[in-house]
Amino acid sequence: MYSRKSHPDFEAFTDREYFGTPINFGVFLDREHDTKCLVLKYSSLEIEKRHYNIRNDYEATYDFETFEPHITLSY
Repeated sequence: MYSRKSHPDFEAFTDREYFGTPINFGVFLDREHDTKCLVLKYSSLEIEKRHYNIRNDYEATYDFETFEPHITLSY
């Protein structure tokens, strides 16, 4: 998860696998760099739960209105 706020106590899980179902390809706008990125959007309740837990537990920031699980494929 990307956050503008640093979290030195955060440790990523290395012993877990998360599963999801691919939905479709999409294009996200990168406003900071004035470019677009190609993403594969997918549905995963596990990833959504992990996202919100990290935001709550570590006060992580998130710059968008909604969270959309995705894998960035190309900028």
